[in-house]
Amino acid sequence: MARVLIIEDDRQLSNLVVDFLNGEGHQIEPAYKGTDGLERLRTGSYDLVILDWELPGLSGVDLCQQYRDSGGQTLILMLTGKRELEDKEIGLDSGADDYLTKPFHLKELSARMRALLRRKTKVAESSDGSIQTGQIVAGKFRLDQFIAQGGMALIYRATHIGMNKTVVVKVLQEHLINSAKQRTRFERECLTMAKINHINVATVFDAGVTDHGRPYLVMEYVKGVSLADRLDRDGALPLEDAVKVLDQICRGLEEVHAAGIIHRDLKPDNILLQENKERPDWVKIVDFGIAHLVDADRRLTDADKVVGTAGFMAPEQLRSEEADCRTDVYALGVMFFQMITNQLPFKAKNTEAMLLRQFQTEPDLLSDYLPQLGKDSTLDLFKRKALAIDPRNRYQTVTEMRLALQYVLPR
Repeated sequence: MARVLIIEDDRQLSNLVVDFLNGEGHQIEPAYKGTDGLERLRTGSYDLVILDWELPGLSGVDLCQQYRDSGGQTLILMLTGKRELEDKEIGLDSGADDYLTKPFHLKELSARMRALLRRKTKVAESSDGSIQTGQIVAGKFRLDQFIAQGGMALIYRATHIGMNKTVVVKVLQEHLINSAKQRTRFERECLTMAKINHINVATVFDAGVTDHGRPYLVMEYVKGVSLADRLDRDGALPLEDAVKVLDQICRGLEEVHAAGIIHRDLKPDNILLQENKERPDWVKIVDFGIAHLVDADRRLTDADKVVGTAGFMAPEQLRSEEADCRTDVYALGVMFFQMITNQLPFKAKNTEAMLLRQFQTEPDLLSDYLPQLGKDSTLDLFKRKALAIDPRNRYQTVTEMRLALQYVLPR
């Protein structure tokens, strides 16, 4: 299954493609304007983009060029009615990985997608001769299977040879080796996660540098699914299950915050639900790649750069202001809303409108999605405080938030 963004202003065609690819097991997100598509591409996480050429706001070619110029690596399949050879050259030169002209057959679109995704996996596994499946890292970790390509690292399921233990190895991508900022950020993730020892936070076992100069970290292997995949597969969680999951996330974050660390990118993709017979949905918090040490002497991001994921960033993050534990509280409020409704709490026609709502209005009422709750329910009051625009009006700590959870379940 791939996470795909389709940027196409012909809604009838977009709906047709979405329905077909959903039927093939992919997760599809539509956008209808070039500007909206570029924003989602920059702030979201996708395996592939299906991109029209003629779009309102920003053309597909300009979108592709701007995205590639900013270092974007996501696969782009341009789907357009422009059939001339010169047009294809322009599209491919702008950074598209493939080009399909309209009219087209849905099966050909699917086949081209599969080919691009296979090629991406092979490149990720072997783009540098020093990083391949089967290789031994640091004399003790055998890379068994490529799992994913993140923003900074290639991620492998591996085996600790001496202990015969399954682990996860993250290796900094080759093109980032010479970037002092990216190396420092990756090394900061190693140091950040190594500070934490809590059952609800993924444990880092080891870190170092390969023989070819690529930093790596080794963390525990969690058998299970991300909260994002769980929501995609099963829909909204029962309220009691959502409370249990949020309770565990809060407990893990209490340890994280006590160490002076703010996660800053909490979202369902970064919450793993471990399969455990004794206790289902055991939570593990992962990915501290953009975490911020509150007492750090230096910042790893530019002061005017927004860091985080659209929909989960607190208003102060969107204003590029200093983050604190209440920033993570806001993200938890968004996640809790999503867990019980399978929707984000600010319904809007595009990303820009959603971000504007976060600055100006109260979040949607839970009773709009769950009529059985009624208006001004205890659950709505909980949600409203977690998602307050002014951090001073939120729960001031995740501990306060966790303790308030006990009152949201019907008695």
